[in-house]
Amino acid sequence: MAAIPVPGRPRKLGERQTQRLLRLLTKGALAYGFPNDLWTLRRIASVVRREFGVTYQPNHIWLLLRNCDGSCQVPEPRALQRDEEAIAHWKRYRWPHINKGERTWGPSGSRG
Repeated sequence: MAAIPVPGRPRKLGERQTQRLLRLLTKGALAYGFPNDLWTLRRIASVVRREFGVTYQPNHIWLLLRNCDGSCQVPEPRALQRDEEAIAHWKRYRWPHINKGERTWGPSGSRG
């Protein structure tokens, strides 16, 4: 049975190319010479142009990613010196002792 033609302009990237693009994006933006590992729509558009020879407007890249179950996420900024192990230790052993105090603030005579 023949495939039913879809109205409108044909896609610039086929299914295989789109899957390849997603694999390329998992390498990170640093692998493509960008100064940080944050993907932006412009950066992705430049990778698509470089890898596939296809030009997309950055706002159309978002539609392409959305069709592939992509999401728009901004990484949470964290200090480079952050020590996850020390934070977990503090939360487990120090915070319970600090948190044992009064639950509300008020004059000393109002504690009831």
